[in-house]
Parts: sequence; structure tokens; C-alpha cells
Amino acid sequence: MALPKGSNPNRPQKGSSTIAEPIKDIKAIKRIKKILADHPRNFAIFNCGINFGLRANELLSMKVGLVNTLQVGDSFTVKEQKTGKNRRLTLNKSTYEAIQLLLESKTFLDGDYLFQSRTK
Repeated sequence: MALPKGSNPNRPQKGSSTIAEPIKDIKAIKRIKKILADHPRNFAIFNCGINFGLRANELLSMKVGLVNTLQVGDSFTVKEQKTGKNRRLTLNKSTYEAIQLLLESKTFLDGDYLFQSRTK
């Protein structure tokens, strides 16, 4: 049976719920990092997501000025959108390196979003 054009067989049925589980397998994380290594934006998003544990909308709302002067071990605060609480995050070496690769890949201003759309 052919699927209608534009449909996704992996999409959950309407009204059903899904559970998103974190990736806990270190080998899987390393494989994903290797696949993303040639794409600075995606590599940095993945590294920040794994290491900071933020929701996608919180990652996407980060601005360059928040992280561009930080060094390994420095901390910064992000306001969680769902709870409204401030959360202190510390930059580790792998996330620092991923962000630096992204910042070196093109010209950014402090007010720019760190993770800009792929189409711009």
C-alpha cells in the first residue's frame, strides 16, 4: 500500500502520545558527534543539548553575546521558559570547542541567535 504524498510513516497517530528519552549510550553519542562534525551548527546544537540538558526552544533562543567570551569552566545563567527559573550552566571543553567552531564558521554579532536557521 502506497503512502499519501508527504506523509511520514514514523509520525505518531493523531491523539497518541510519545515519550522522548535522553540518549544515554556514550557510544551512540560519540557516533552522532562524528556524523555531525562537518556541520558546525548542528554539531554545536547537539553538544549544547547533551551537555546543558535544555529544551530545544531554550537552546534556539540563546544569543551569541551570551557565550562568545566564555572560556572552559565559565558559567552563565539561562532562564527556563517552562518553569521561569534561572538555571546556571557551566561550559565544558567539548561544548566550548563546538561553540568556537560554530563562531568561526561565519560572522556573528552579539545580538544574533547562536543557532540561526539553516536557510539564512
